[in-house]
Amino acid sequence: MIKTLIFWCPYIGNVGTAKAVLESAKSLSQSKNFKCKVINSFGEFDEYKSFLKKNKIEEIKLINNKLIKKLPTEGYFWSRLNYILVFIFSFFPLLFYLIRNKRDYLFIYLLTSLPLFIVSLFNLKNKIILRVSGKIKFTIFRKLIFFISKKKIKRVLIQTLESKKKILKKKIFDRKILSIIRDPIIDHKKINFLKKEKIEKKILSKKILCFYRKANISKKFFIFNSMFKKNLKRRKKLYFRNNR
Repeated sequence: MIKTLIFWCPYIGNVGTAKAVLESAKSLSQSKNFKCKVINSFGEFDEYKSFLKKNKIEEIKLINNKLIKKLPTEGYFWSRLNYILVFIFSFFPLLFYLIRNKRDYLFIYLLTSLPLFIVSLFNLKNKIILRVSGKIKFTIFRKLIFFISKKKIKRVLIQTLESKKKILKKKIFDRKILSIIRDPIIDHKKINFLKKEKIEKKILSKKILCFYRKANISKKFFIFNSMFKKNLKRRKKLYFRNNR
């Protein structure tokens, strides 16, 4: 029997989690046992339509709200406002979709509170796989949501052993449902292709060559940059190339 897997990941701005969702769906779609769907909540996955079609991943258009995409995304206020609007406008469309597709497995990555709240409140039969990415912040609200919905969560996927220890310390989830799975964002075919790409002579002439892939500035950027602190004292030139 073919199992249908739904991916829920409404994102704002440029986040690596979206890439992880696409690569996960792509990988699982190659199996005859799974049919993958990605929920395109408010158009955040519009730029990946060709990717979804190419890899036989079904797109679920949830709402048609152009306002959210027009709002600024930078800064804490705007990001929170965007997510609040997604929560409000997606509530009933997501509820009705899950009711109609009660046998589907639901993988949730971002804005996890909405599907967890819906499935728990209306006692839906969908099985949830929770993906915990990045630094885990156990706010009172999040703890409450996890406590209410933990019976609906069949598996919790985490990235590191450190995250696993932190979750176990909080005694939120049973050890049996925790699994460490790295984000599948590495495309080996693309790496092999880029290895053959010629580097411009003007780039090779730089004293220090640094490639940084992430599109937006984050904590990882500063950690990455600190690695070259000693070199910067000896050499003044530092070249950055942003490969998205």
